[in-house]
Amino acid sequence: CRVDGTVTGGWTSVGGIVGWSGLDIKVINCVSAGDITGSQLSVGGIIGYISGETTNAKIVNCAALGKLSETDDGTTPDGLHFGGIVACIDSAINSLVIQGCYSCCTVGGTGNRGFIIGWIDAGSNVKTQEVYYTSCTGVTSTVGHGTQVAATAITTKTDALKATAAALNKFVKTSPVADATLTTWKVDGTTIVPKNYVNMLSLTASVFSEQSRSALIVIGAGVLAGIVAIVVLYRRKKKKAPALTDGETT
Repeated sequence: CRVDGTVTGGWTSVGGIVGWSGLDIKVINCVSAGDITGSQLSVGGIIGYISGETTNAKIVNCAALGKLSETDDGTTPDGLHFGGIVACIDSAINSLVIQGCYSCCTVGGTGNRGFIIGWIDAGSNVKTQEVYYTSCTGVTSTVGHGTQVAATAITTKTDALKATAAALNKFVKTSPVADATLTTWKVDGTTIVPKNYVNMLSLTASVFSEQSRSALIVIGAGVLAGIVAIVVLYRRKKKKAPALTDGETT
């Protein structure tokens, strides 16, 4: 799945893919590229809030690329959490695994902010494998509040992005997930994304340009055909009528 549009929420949990989740949720092969805004509670690049009812949750082969921020709705934020992958993990969940993921979210707002997770409740069982992130101003740790998780910081330099894509592709090949086919990764400008991801805004511009070129070709062909027709008619008119013989009338 892919989300390119802006996601906005009020006093609730807001996420690029999922707002609030419970039980055994699995988010696989997803990209969130839009900006995500909330006024209170939790704002996450992939998931906003994971409840204590969760027993075996997984986030696998996903990328969060947008901007996380808060809006001023006239109230004072109460425990606002911002996370590049997950905003808030509450009530000591039994198991959450984050594998083969990348976050280059701009983590804004005030409150608990982490490159990967905003808040982890005490006693929660969270494991990470092959998780990467690009640093942003104002955030200093993988988890804003709670036990830190393992993740690797990378730069946006091409060599670093290529190396990260290669590491994620190795993970894809060696770590099969039941009932899912993991997509491989590629470098896309100053970030990395699963190869099935297509930037819809760029695609729209490309399609529009292609349509424009096609329209110009058709118009040009029509104009040329019109000019040829005019020339032919002009030449026909210039031809002199044949001379009349005796006894013939026009």
